[in-house]
Amino acid sequence: MPIAYEWDWEEVHIIEEEDVCDVIDHNHSTKLEDKPNEDDDYQLCLVRDSFCPIDGDLKLGGRSWAYLDDDGNLPSHFDGGHKIPKRFQKEFNKWKEKNNGK
Repeated sequence: MPIAYEWDWEEVHIIEEEDVCDVIDHNHSTKLEDKPNEDDDYQLCLVRDSFCPIDGDLKLGGRSWAYLDDDGNLPSHFDGGHKIPKRFQKEFNKWKEKNNGK
């Protein structure tokens, strides 16, 4: 089953009274880049897509996410339990160092 990974800067609307946020838009990229717009609220995550062959085509079979923890670190696993490949942790750490931990 083919697997694809993408970084996603999710533009969000924060609802402080409810301590939640609504995703307004997605900004997917195969390489981790800086936030699309410093003036808007964004949250970063790594997306894992798995694909299944159906009738000769590949269809999305499952999707899981890895959101940064409260300390701004990338977790070791996606919410679906799959381990995050080391290359993404390395890319994230390099990006975080470049951006002074922000």
